[in-house]
Order: sequence, then structure tokens, then C-alpha cells
Amino acid sequence: MIRCSEEYLLPIYERIHQELLGCGILHGDETRIQCNREPGKKASSGSFMWGIRSGREEAVFFYYARSRARKEAEKLYRGFQGYLVTDAYTGYDSLDGICRALCWSHVRRYYIDSIPLDSCGKEISGSKGAEGREWCDRLFQIEKNLKAFPSEKRPQKRQELSRPVLEGFWAWVEEASAKYTANESLKTALTYTTNQRKYLETFLEDGRIPISNNDCEASIRPFATGFLSEK
Repeated sequence: MIRCSEEYLLPIYERIHQELLGCGILHGDETRIQCNREPGKKASSGSFMWGIRSGREEAVFFYYARSRARKEAEKLYRGFQGYLVTDAYTGYDSLDGICRALCWSHVRRYYIDSIPLDSCGKEISGSKGAEGREWCDRLFQIEKNLKAFPSEKRPQKRQELSRPVLEGFWAWVEEASAKYTANESLKTALTYTTNQRKYLETFLEDGRIPISNNDCEASIRPFATGFLSEK
């Protein structure tokens, strides 16, 4: 089994990696896993599974590493020239040849987490967290409507439709950040949004860039949950 893997499967595995590095748009994610019998590490210590996913082709490549260190990202994406859609993990910062694009689903989750709930677990209306989610939902609705357009026409449509929403959103973030709040989750959401503004706007540059990294996260999630869906 080991020899068959080395002689027949490993070349295919490496070819998939090389083919993905030739794409102009990639999605990346990583998740903590536990390897019970690894030389030089305790069974309770964490290792990481890294994932790369292409766009429309839906090809996925998984890479095991003992850590989440930047050197692993450098090794994994060496030779790639293009846009990389991820969360805000700093290990992807300033990688050679890569332009980062961040996931708006992460932003949306931060605001959802900040929405206060009543004793029955229902959202309390009128919260800033709900307002932040609404701004994100406007962008996602625009993207849904733009699916019918070819990728080369989306940048112009995004400038017409998404840019005004973004300008309104950043003004709202600035105003909300200037006001005192005891809601620590809201503070986190506002700080995250402000700090990542540059990469959150990258999707405006190229019509192929999605505003969410959900597909890649879904691909790698089974390693974290231990569950493989039928799909």
C-alpha cells in the first residue's frame, strides 16, 4: 500500500498541487487537527490541515503540516501568482506574488455574534450588530444578482452597485466605532472590519474574485468535525 501510494498516487497528488498553482484565483484555509502518534510531539498537541481550492473547477488540495507557521504557507503557495481568498490569518501576509482578498462571510459572522439575545434566545431588535449584518447582506445580494454577468463585466457592475454600499458601510463603521459600547463582541467586529478594510475591497479589482471563502471552509471542515457529508 505504501509503495503503491508513493509510485502511483503521490505523482497525481503533486500534479494537482501544480495545476492549482497555475490558477489566477485560489481559496485557502487551514484547520487544527490532532495526530496521536507523531514523532517529537505529544498526542494532545495540535497539527494543521491546510486546504487549497480553485474557483469554478472545484478542485481541492489538502496539505498536512505540524504547525500553522508562515513557512508552511510559503511552501504551499510557492510559485503562485494571483489572488488568494482567505480569512484574516496573518501567515498569508506579503507572500510573494499573492494579492489577498478577504472573506465577507467572516465579517458577517462577527456582527452576528455581537447581536444581543433575549432570555428565549431571540435577537433583540435595533442592535448595531444587526445593522452590520444588514450591510453585509446587501453586498451578498448584489453578488447573487451579478452571477448572470460574465466575470469580465463584474468589476464595472461592482463599481456601480457595490462601491456605494461599501462607502456607506465604512461611514457606518466609523460612526459606530466612535461611540462607546459595552458590547465587547461589537468592538471586536468593528475593529476587525476596520483593520481589514484594504483586503475586504480587493474583490472590486477582478470579477472572478468571490466575496466569500465558504466553499473552501466547507471542504476542509470535515477534518475539524470528523464528519464527511454525502456531497
